[in-house]
Amino acid sequence: MSSATDDVTLMAEEGERQRMLLGALWQTGQTSLHVPVQGLKADASSLLRGEQAYRINAKALSERALTAVYPLLRERLGGADFAALAWTLWRKHPPERGDLACWGQVLPEFLAAQPGMGQGLVDQARLEWALHDAERAADASLDAASLQRMASHQPVQLRVHFFPGLVLLHLQGDAIGLAADSRLPVLVWREAWRGEFLALNPGAAALMACLLDGCDLEQALQSAWSAEADFDFSQWLTQALARGWLWRVEPCSGDRPS
Repeated sequence: MSSATDDVTLMAEEGERQRMLLGALWQTGQTSLHVPVQGLKADASSLLRGEQAYRINAKALSERALTAVYPLLRERLGGADFAALAWTLWRKHPPERGDLACWGQVLPEFLAAQPGMGQGLVDQARLEWALHDAERAADASLDAASLQRMASHQPVQLRVHFFPGLVLLHLQGDAIGLAADSRLPVLVWREAWRGEFLALNPGAAALMACLLDGCDLEQALQSAWSAEADFDFSQWLTQALARGWLWRVEPCSGDRPS
């Protein structure tokens, strides 16, 4: 009986020690533990060693996880600054899932909130997360039969849907290697297994923005022609099918989006 009681006591003490350790770890900037240890068999030095080991591992892990998603941002910032950024983000916004590929989405917003941060760096992060997200998007197959609706229905009766992971961003030019003083519509999607991006002309950008907002094809076409009078929908459709943007076409249901 005493052995069982001792085991329960040890388990309770270990659980308390772990709670104390984790509580100390998330204190930003804390370099040593300042927690009561009365009644615990584990002394302060063992807790400190556990904290230090965790911090070393977590710092390395935060940098590796963020580098996997933001390699170009790391190049622009430099290794030391990027490592510091990764560790700060880890402490401010720790992972909420075991899959670290899901961590780091908040980085663009985090950068944007920093005083003096250049828009180009923020947009570089936005682009790299969108590429990462596109590569992890759900698989889907082209619904070729649904494309026949373009021949049998009026544009006002149709809505066009794109493959999962496709997103339209507006980015500073230097995020994609162009003039820094320009801001461009940039399409991000997955082609085969790789994330791709492309700066769009005004007509294509207007068309796709409307379609992504749930507008019918007629509304989207009118928006495209307003942005670019000689916009060629047939040319766009050929490109959309070749690059793997267009998923399916469905009849409209309900009212038009306002």
